Amino acid sequence: MDKYQPIDCELHDKLEDAAVRRVPVQIKLNTGMITGTVLDVKTVADEEFLVLKEQPEPIRLDRVIAVTDPAEQE
Repeated sequence: MDKYQPIDCELHDKLEDAAVRRVPVQIKLNTGMITGTVLDVKTVADEEFLVLKEQPEPIRLDRVIAVTDPAEQE
């Protein structure tokens, strides 16, 4: 696996806010788009991960490109 690259602080803040509010968000990954409810942002062995209610495996944060709260677009 390639070396973890820390993400932008603004993106990190959006993910943590989504975890606190427990609202579904759209997440653009380097592999595509997913929608999910953020449960947690956690650190394991110097890498940060996104835990989604709908995903069995955590997602490394450096795979996340953007996060959008659909309610903000109304």
